[in-house]
Amino acid sequence: MFRYGVLFLFSLLWAQGSVTATEPSLQVCGPNGTVSVTVFNTGSSPLTGVQLAVQMPPGVEYVPGTVSPGTVTEVSTTPANQPVFGVPDLPPNSIMDITFRVRATCDVIPFLSDENNEVRNTYTLTWSGGGSASYTSAAEYPITQPSLQYLSIDNQNFSASTLPEIFMRTFTVTNAGTAPLSLFRHTETAGSSVTIVSSSGGTVITHTAHNLVLEFSGSDFGSNNLFDPGETVTFTVTYQVTSCNAATSNFSLTWGCYSQTCQTVNETGGVDFASLIPNLNHYKFSYIQESSCYGDAPANANHGRLLIKNIGLGPAKDIEVDLYVTFWPPDVYDGVSSYDRIDTNSITLKIGSGGTPLPRVITSAQSGTVHSCFTATDVVKN
Repeated sequence: MFRYGVLFLFSLLWAQGSVTATEPSLQVCGPNGTVSVTVFNTGSSPLTGVQLAVQMPPGVEYVPGTVSPGTVTEVSTTPANQPVFGVPDLPPNSIMDITFRVRATCDVIPFLSDENNEVRNTYTLTWSGGGSASYTSAAEYPITQPSLQYLSIDNQNFSASTLPEIFMRTFTVTNAGTAPLSLFRHTETAGSSVTIVSSSGGTVITHTAHNLVLEFSGSDFGSNNLFDPGETVTFTVTYQVTSCNAATSNFSLTWGCYSQTCQTVNETGGVDFASLIPNLNHYKFSYIQESSCYGDAPANANHGRLLIKNIGLGPAKDIEVDLYVTFWPPDVYDGVSSYDRIDTNSITLKIGSGGTPLPRVITSAQSGTVHSCFTATDVVKN
């Protein structure tokens, strides 16, 4: 047993493995890249039980089934950025080239955003007897990524001049990133008072009265069918606003790959109703003080005039006015107590001093003070 152990140790001393590699440039959600690895046995004894473990940044993933040559096997592909391969025995003084494909997914973006992180791979070669060798990328390899922006939204906050009203928004989207993009989506939801009528540009994925999803790809872009850095895409959406109750719209741009969303850009739109908002907080009240009790001489009773002026920019509709008596001059009736009623039959409504009287609609009225002074038929309310 001792003699065998010495011979085995002697054999390991003469077995020497090493590894080097080169990495491709990658684009987030772009084409796969090829990693090339070379493993060496520079010793005089064969390397057996050889495995190659690769450690890549999170979000840089091995593409299953792409390792070559076929004599190299997949020992583990989980997690996807840490594959382990089985390598055939390496004879003395031999070299083996291994390639496999990788891709950059959305998960790499947070890693890239930390300037303290370095984009490098580590390759560890192990073999029977406890031997190992490792190699880390000599330099960082580039990973570029798209970045969408709403460059502009015409009529983002539309000023309504009437209701209902049709209006249009023109959206311009740009790729402000460093890599091309093959597909993105624009999604929007509109409040209950804004109806999405139609759109122009992109492919309609969803269209309801208050929801729209447009997809842009292929021929929506330049001649290479990619949304290149610095390129812009313009599209329009037509709306109808019917009221001022809920007129906010929410817009978003999204892109991603492999069932992941890499980026979401949010914007909002609205409708300005300033030109449609009335303002009735401007009024004047004047009256002629009565000279006798209403029952004695109704024509001599107190006559009041309420002037209401709309100082806003929009028309006032469905106006409701509450009339009530809060104060009378002293000694009006009996010198001790005051009693009041409003003669609802005497109320007239006009637009302008010379306007034609408008229909009078009294929605409710309360009985006035009971007093012998009021001898007229009880049509007088307060």
